[in-house]
Amino acid sequence: MRLDSLPAQMLLATARQAGSAAELRCFALLARASTGVAIQAAMQRDLARSGLTEPGFGILSVLLAHDPEAVLRSDLAVAAGLSPMRTDDALTRLEMSRLVQRHRDAEDRRLVWLHLTDAGKTRITGALRRYVTGSVLVTESLNEQELAASIEISTKLGQGAARLSVEPLISATN
Repeated sequence: MRLDSLPAQMLLATARQAGSAAELRCFALLARASTGVAIQAAMQRDLARSGLTEPGFGILSVLLAHDPEAVLRSDLAVAAGLSPMRTDDALTRLEMSRLVQRHRDAEDRRLVWLHLTDAGKTRITGALRRYVTGSVLVTESLNEQELAASIEISTKLGQGAARLSVEPLISATN
């Protein structure tokens, strides 16, 4: 959610009614989330210029990590953090682009092995380099202490977000 959007402004106005501490906390979280969305969108655009999607990037990264060994399709989804459906969709596109090759196991035809082609290796290596370059560009205005603090803050916010899914929220009517 962009900070200048009406929903963000409504959220901040509601938080302001709860007190300055609530407003500050909401603003800090919205700013962090807004920045994360902007960074992710920029990285997705860069991947698209490379002819990759996020799932494709994940799959090629896993295959590169195991190269030259092949990876079972079932293991690939888990390692890439993707659902089986997203994995299959991305694999179809990657195979059509000749970045990945599939072959069935000789002894158990139910098993499908995947490996990176030379073109796939070139594509993912370039995308990884561009990602690192982009990361440096985005963070170059931060010193080492600020980077360390950013990591610590992100970790704590992630832990807080995890609590949202397991702890009931206080009723809005209270």
